[in-house]
Amino acid sequence: MRREIEEKIRRNKRYGLHFLYIHGIGRANIDTIRMVIYDLKESYPIMKRITEEYANIISVRLEF
Repeated sequence: MRREIEEKIRRNKRYGLHFLYIHGIGRANIDTIRMVIYDLKESYPIMKRITEEYANIISVRLEF
């Protein structure tokens, strides 16, 4: 999943978009998304995240 997100970040940067939305449903997906975002902080230190969570749904906007 981390590789997919990094590819999407690079693609968005090429097109002049400096954000990426990530959505997930279910506790396992939420935990995975949180872990990947935490790991990405090292590679993208200027990244800002906006997270909303409702029951078993997560919505994240990454700004880089």
